[in-house]
Amino acid sequence: MVVLLLGSLAGWYAYLQTQKNPLEKVSDETNSEGFEGNRGGPVGAVTAGPVEGTEGVETTPEKQIERLWRVSQGPVAGFAFTTRTLPTASASSSGALLYTERANGYIFGADVENQRVTRITNTLMPKIYEAYFPDGEHVLLRSMDESGSITTFAGSFLTKDATTTPQSLTGSNWSANIRDIALDEKGKTILTLTNDAATGGSIGTTQLFDGTKRTQVFSSFIRSWEPVYGQGQLIVFTKPSDGLPGYAYRVGSSGALSLLVGPIPGLSVLPHPTENALLYSGSGEGRMALLSQVESAAAAELSLITIADKCVWAPGKTLIAYCAVPKTIPASNIMNDWYRGALHTEDSWMKIDIATGETEELFTPQQSFDVHAPTIDASGSYIAFTNGKDQSLWMLRVVQ
Repeated sequence: MVVLLLGSLAGWYAYLQTQKNPLEKVSDETNSEGFEGNRGGPVGAVTAGPVEGTEGVETTPEKQIERLWRVSQGPVAGFAFTTRTLPTASASSSGALLYTERANGYIFGADVENQRVTRITNTLMPKIYEAYFPDGEHVLLRSMDESGSITTFAGSFLTKDATTTPQSLTGSNWSANIRDIALDEKGKTILTLTNDAATGGSIGTTQLFDGTKRTQVFSSFIRSWEPVYGQGQLIVFTKPSDGLPGYAYRVGSSGALSLLVGPIPGLSVLPHPTENALLYSGSGEGRMALLSQVESAAAAELSLITIADKCVWAPGKTLIAYCAVPKTIPASNIMNDWYRGALHTEDSWMKIDIATGETEELFTPQQSFDVHAPTIDASGSYIAFTNGKDQSLWMLRVVQ
């Protein structure tokens, strides 16, 4: 069991010792909690990619390929890269970026090579707040009904008989009030978090997309877990909050939680998808630090001042990460205000070699971006993210 404290935040140690045990039972809350997703409300005048498939296929003039490309015109609910090619893709296409529009629930596919967008579905599903893509043909759309209950629709698209014309989205609703969802590295196993009515805490259950192989993997008195898969296993950590001690745990096969890191004020973690490496950050009293830990070595504070939420691991065994780094750090309540969309940062992209600690500038945009939910494709060539200021979707070529 490893307990690490931020070197630069050592002054908080005495404060942390006075905090309540994070495993104490939480007070009861309402059964339907709000979505968090990508927060934010406009960025500079940038033209989104041409859209095909709104009424069949539109013919649009050739566009210049941009290193930083605005993919969506409006807010998105979720997105993911896929190696599947779209029905309208060019012969040289190596994959697509799938996304769902918040306003109408339509699913679109963006060809990463020619930067053209195709509408895939025509089923209207208004007010989608979250979207998860386990693979290239299934989606989980999350919304809220009139009673305030969280709904989760499991749908199929881009089936084998898909054409260039937008198709209906077919599927069914899962049980109500699934609070959170996490996908494993291959998108096959889906973790759902629900409230435990008996304890006021939470229950974690895994299943396949079709609902089979459903297994309870853990239960806890804590309700506010953030689940994430990494290092070939499930990891849960307490929701980050400035100055409050956070903890991250590995979930064992028996459901037991073993401490990974903590207590750290404002803890947020990003495990490597396959390797035994971890990025994590802490914040409080207007200060912020980003650290790395590789295998059993001691934690190392990195020179980049940002949070783990703004970073993404490059694929493969090489321990390279790309992080969006704010130009300035606000004085206080960094995490709390950022999560609820009351604060936006202005970020530049940096590359860091975790093994050596060396950093280099990757890209500095001309527009102002508050990077949320960065995701990288399987080849390590493209990074997609949303701008927290308006929840629009963007894609950056790692190498121009």
